[in-house]
Amino acid sequence: MKTLFQILLLTFLAVSCGQQQKHGGPPYEQLTPQLNLSGKQAKYFDEITQRYNATRAEAFAEARAGGKMDREAMLAKMKQLFAAQDKELGEILNNEQF
Repeated sequence: MKTLFQILLLTFLAVSCGQQQKHGGPPYEQLTPQLNLSGKQAKYFDEITQRYNATRAEAFAEARAGGKMDREAMLAKMKQLFAAQDKELGEILNNEQF
């Protein structure tokens, strides 16, 4: 669980600091083959990650709309969102995948 969270957080931060991907988040399409997800798991994994990608994009848009973005507040918000996503993913992944 902690490892997946760290991978997701580091990937997200690297992507957000570097070249943005189309969906503005970590490259989940690169994670799914490594996780060996079943069809049902892949469906839920995609739904969860897409929902949280959208939520993170909205949070960034709101922070930028106010002018200067508070990086500490944004980092705290991202940690909170990744923890919530992590919890949901933990419900569909087995121990080895998580």
